[in-house]
Amino acid sequence: MIRAGQACSMSMSQSFGLGLSLSLPRANHLLRVPAARCRARTLARTACSERTSLAGGSFRCLPSLSKNESAIGASDFLLCLHGRSDGCSSFSPRDAGAERILCRAKNDLFSNREPEDDEAIIQKTGWPVLERWDIPWDGKTTSLGMVAWLLSFLLTGLVVSVVAAQFGIGRRQYMSLDDQAVYILIHQLAQTIAGLSIINFAVNKYKPLPDGLFRFELNSPFNLERGWLLWGGLGLLCSGAAVVAASYVSAAINGQPPSRDDTDALVQLLPIIGASPLSTASLIGVTGVLAPLLEETVFRGFLMTSLTKWVPTPVAVIISAIAFAGAHLTPGEFPQLFALGIILGFSYAQTRNLACPMLIHCIWNSGVVVVLTLLRLQGYDIKELL
Repeated sequence: MIRAGQACSMSMSQSFGLGLSLSLPRANHLLRVPAARCRARTLARTACSERTSLAGGSFRCLPSLSKNESAIGASDFLLCLHGRSDGCSSFSPRDAGAERILCRAKNDLFSNREPEDDEAIIQKTGWPVLERWDIPWDGKTTSLGMVAWLLSFLLTGLVVSVVAAQFGIGRRQYMSLDDQAVYILIHQLAQTIAGLSIINFAVNKYKPLPDGLFRFELNSPFNLERGWLLWGGLGLLCSGAAVVAASYVSAAINGQPPSRDDTDALVQLLPIIGASPLSTASLIGVTGVLAPLLEETVFRGFLMTSLTKWVPTPVAVIISAIAFAGAHLTPGEFPQLFALGIILGFSYAQTRNLACPMLIHCIWNSGVVVVLTLLRLQGYDIKELL
């Protein structure tokens, strides 16, 4: 992307093949306007009342301008796009929404009104759930970020085991139930720190990030369009229905519900669930706090938003839900996890706030632990119930 104050140039006849022209008087002087007025974003939703493009001249950034000014001239036409901090890269209006970018820039620059904010545009065009994110990084960053996170996820367990051995802590199966619960908590904490650090490192050179990326806010919880608490509650209801429906579909296809073996993560946790207040608190910390924080940041905040650079948002939701379900390594639970991932993805797409899917994920996971704990305290064999 291109921003004022960075030197670059390209031929408009080569880069802009739209065949129209802006009505600008040919003059040697430059028209200086505040950068706040020179605001053009790649928004597929932006509607344009007139078709606008460029012909002739050159496209270049002027290093002599201050950060708060942009220059518009007859032969030098500068669009202030959402910039990148690592320099000036090529821009082609042949991409989707290019004509709308030019139209938006012209309307904002040469009219007396202020540019419309995102909320005003959404009110005109519909729900934000279909809108894409403005992603400054490329596919290489997305791929390497996910691979690095996966490697950290796999290697963290080995590192924690080695460190534990140095302190004289043996294998988990030889620990007391409380010690196992604390060990799992420490393990998950290490995975969360490593995973979040990798994602932060992957996008660090693109900071400051565009609005809506990795956003976590607790204000306006009941806003009709973006309220994280409102849509979180609705998402919880939909999650229950979706998971039950997925279970029935899976049972209908397979003939019977898949059985859980000893390698299932939940089965391995059953002896710890409800063993003591410390064990229960540790498991809630793992499943209700750390796991949602890490998984929603990786699968929704990073992967899903990155995919919208190439595919529509609903498709990105589906792909990220597949990755989310597959990462749990429980084939028997894949349909249910996929259904949950769909709800989590659409809740984030609607609110553009990670607080919403994190809330759903937190209550879902910790709710399972609490319910199983209560059943165990009532004398039920919770393994048989599963």
